[in-house]
Amino acid sequence: MRLLHAKSLALHDFPNDDQIPEYAILSHTWGGNGDEVTIKDLSGWTPLYKRKPGWAKIKGCCKQAVTDGIEYVWIDTCCMDRSNRSQEAVGDEIQSIWKYYSGARVCYAHLADVQASPETTADSPDSDFWRSRWFTRGWTVPELLAPIFVRFYDVSWKYLGSKAELSRIIEGITGIGAHVLRDPGEVKRQSVACRMSWVSTRETSREEDIAYCLLGIFGVKMPIDYGEGRRNAFIRLQYHILRSSKDLSLFTWGYNLPLGGTHGNCSVGMLAETPSAFEHCGQVEPVSSSAEPSFEVTASGLQFRLPMQIDEPTGTALLNLECAIGDYYLVLPLNRSPTTRKEFERTPYGKPTLVHRSKLATFSTRPVNTQLINRSRSISAQIEVSLACPEELIFELADVYPPNALQNVGPVMIVPAEGEVRCSLYLSDLPWAMLSVQNGIGQRFLISIERETSPTESKVRTLKTLMAEVPDSRSLSSGPPSTAAFSLMHLLPIFESAPIVAWKDGMETGGLLVGSDFQMPGAGRELRTVRIVIQRDSLNRTEFPSSITAKIGKKGDKKKVEKKK
Repeated sequence: MRLLHAKSLALHDFPNDDQIPEYAILSHTWGGNGDEVTIKDLSGWTPLYKRKPGWAKIKGCCKQAVTDGIEYVWIDTCCMDRSNRSQEAVGDEIQSIWKYYSGARVCYAHLADVQASPETTADSPDSDFWRSRWFTRGWTVPELLAPIFVRFYDVSWKYLGSKAELSRIIEGITGIGAHVLRDPGEVKRQSVACRMSWVSTRETSREEDIAYCLLGIFGVKMPIDYGEGRRNAFIRLQYHILRSSKDLSLFTWGYNLPLGGTHGNCSVGMLAETPSAFEHCGQVEPVSSSAEPSFEVTASGLQFRLPMQIDEPTGTALLNLECAIGDYYLVLPLNRSPTTRKEFERTPYGKPTLVHRSKLATFSTRPVNTQLINRSRSISAQIEVSLACPEELIFELADVYPPNALQNVGPVMIVPAEGEVRCSLYLSDLPWAMLSVQNGIGQRFLISIERETSPTESKVRTLKTLMAEVPDSRSLSSGPPSTAAFSLMHLLPIFESAPIVAWKDGMETGGLLVGSDFQMPGAGRELRTVRIVIQRDSLNRTEFPSSITAKIGKKGDKKKVEKKK
């Protein structure tokens, strides 16, 4: 370890851990290119580095250390040599960041964009402290968590408070629990998903660092490879976590996020592509069970033996991830592989959902050997659903069931274009499908699509009973997830309480607004009738689309077979 003498500014190397003296450590945000004082600057003959913008914080750090009776300091800009060094050597130092910060007597967090003022306090969301850039960077997360003592200073090195004193305020800014901030030992007790959420909105200068900054938080060691890209680095990190942890909350990514690709929750693989997919997982807690989860990473995916519930008609399974938010467990919807019954895959729109613990009784008590594979399902038939609506309304696709019914929806927000919004459903050999769409204030309507063997046996699902199953957010004890978190996924295959009601004259008294029939080719040449239904959410009064159309065709075929309103 290389340390800087706080008085002489001389650099000293301590090759053995038992030789390392007491030291303070600096946490800060880097300035622009060329602004920071480097190890090369301090090794030079002339003190030209004192003209650099970064000199002020080094000077302030050393001065504070001397005041505290600490002889040495560690500052990454001038104690780490990144010039003309192998990636392996740089990687060794990056792997040691958590150890460096946890071993310091005290960490000085210098907030260069905060100016203490008697007019504003740190607990105000409008304060400089609350809006500081320091709280937006990836590397400052381990720098905040690893040391026992962290003291915050403004740009002029005026003391703002300690991590313990400001823990409630910092919890509000970062989402990291105050109990975790007060005790570094609590970090390892949090679920994998919760820890991922701490960096879900953070940024790093080098894209791979969004994964590397998590190494110490998970106690993982892996080779550093700048140039591999953010996605590869983050997926590789998750594989290392899987090999050292039995925490299934790693698979809760995508929970409570809009459907679509901008949050990294639209991957067809089993692992997330970015920490942003864990944005709403801060309250996920591990749940102890009688048997330890059994799974193994394989070349094609993940071999596991876990409790699950299978909806045979759709080939959809719900996997108990043995983690919870309050009294609600998280389950992962999977689709059975078209080739092997014991192989399942995650789809772009199969996001984790909440199920009350009482409903887990319907899950198989005897786990089955199952393979979670890393490939997507190929579907050829396509139904395109178009919703005509007022131009001022903006809709968001909230949910779909079965999760393999919908693919390639495009952007997260479905914005009306000339009074029409569109999304595509692939039904292939599925008997029915359902969409949940919400407007900008969270009000929803539902679209149900169901095949029929005979027009005289027209049936539709009414969601009146199902809507009653969605709990009020105030009933959740550990911080309310939004109602959007309770998806169709946990309602339809588990509760089995949805009544099937007959369709009469295009209307039904249970809240159905619009109905439309059209013909869809079956497996052979026969035609099957498909019904599209919009149902108003009886709990809200809102503006919904005035009409709905549907078209059927082959995937990629611009000519549709039929269109009706």
